Amino acid sequence: MIDIVQIDMLEMEAFIGKNGAIDASLKKEGDGCSPIGTFGFADLYYRPDRLNEIEKDIVEKSPLNKHPITKNCGWGDDVNDSAYNTYVKLPYEYSHERLWMDRSVYDAFVVIDYNIAPVVKGKGSAIFMHILDDGTHTAGCVAFKREKFFNVLKGLSLTSKITIGGQK
Repeated sequence: MIDIVQIDMLEMEAFIGKNGAIDASLKKEGDGCSPIGTFGFADLYYRPDRLNEIEKDIVEKSPLNKHPITKNCGWGDDVNDSAYNTYVKLPYEYSHERLWMDRSVYDAFVVIDYNIAPVVKGKGSAIFMHILDDGTHTAGCVAFKREKFFNVLKGLSLTSKITIGGQK
């Protein structure tokens, strides 16, 4: 699904959750919705082995905290786990999402500062700004085609904000 998002003062089309956007107060784990609201950006994760030289340069110059993704990187999505909606190291006993993928979705992504501090179990996990490799929607994230993702990333600062949903 396509909606308009605003990053800082720039409005643009982005791919959002397959079920659209929902007020953040109503967001639930696994609902397929992106949370409506204005959020900051947290850390940047990336696969060094999958980036071309221009993309590596953009990542390197980003002011965000950077973390290379390895085969043992994951993100907790089990509401019964104390590490819900946080980075986890694999192997991991609770339900999680693998960050090392064959698909290009997580070649680079930025954590959207939704349900991060404090984390509320069940309010949605792994809400990222990432690359859309195919398809027309996400599971609740915000995604851009690869070239646009890196153009957006190039413009992010430590104080950048994203406004999601309800604009189209």
